[in-house]
Amino acid sequence: MQKAPTAHEFTYDEIWRHERFITTVQQKAGISWIDAERAGRATLERGGQRSGGKGPADVAGRVRRRIAEREGVSHEHALDDAGAVFATLRDALSDKEFSDILHQLPRAYYEALL
Repeated sequence: MQKAPTAHEFTYDEIWRHERFITTVQQKAGISWIDAERAGRATLERGGQRSGGKGPADVAGRVRRRIAEREGVSHEHALDDAGAVFATLRDALSDKEFSDILHQLPRAYYEALL
């Protein structure tokens, strides 16, 4: 298993991409840098987890709740922030790359955010 790189192991290009991504989320959501970074992390970490719900409404409700808990904001605010994260991904990636990411997520998850 590969360990995540530490801060000093990132290249300049990787740091620049991270900063550009967070800045774009910040601008799209109209939130602070810290909140944008928190929103990005909460949204992307949540997307990588499996949902054991019964249906789309259940998944969408849990998406809002879990992102809100991780961000420490209201459900509505969390959904707006997560939408900004996905909008930033859509702008930054090719259509195929973005489609590949969406197909790895439960359908109700990304439908709640787009």
